[in-house]
Amino acid sequence: MEEWAQEAVELWRASREPIAKAVLEGIEQNPHLPVKKYTFDDLLQMVDGAGAMIVEELEGAGTDIRDVFINSVWPGIFAQGQPLSALVGQMTMNAVLVYNVIVPQASEKNREKIGRFYINFYVKLNLDIVKVGLECGVTS
Repeated sequence: MEEWAQEAVELWRASREPIAKAVLEGIEQNPHLPVKKYTFDDLLQMVDGAGAMIVEELEGAGTDIRDVFINSVWPGIFAQGQPLSALVGQMTMNAVLVYNVIVPQASEKNREKIGRFYINFYVKLNLDIVKVGLECGVTS
């Protein structure tokens, strides 16, 4: 794994609680985001799941973890009635929050690559979520 990628993973792992806290506060303070209430522990699990996808991608280790989200996690969320727009909105908010938590901590020499990676990661995540939602027949 390249040096910048290793730093991106280390920053994610070191920031899991601040990320979960920022997401929890973001959900609570956003009147436009119709998502279910999550506990801090729920969000830590989500942070860990995203972290596993990040490591998998940066290591070039395939897509097994991402495939679990595509084939099981997101369809399950949609089956529980979560609107597609709400999940995309939440991931967009998460991207901004993650960027704001992680990128300022990155070393100056790796900051741009790390920032660009996280932007691209969340764009790809949202594209996958929309595709899965449409395949599940979710229309809102």
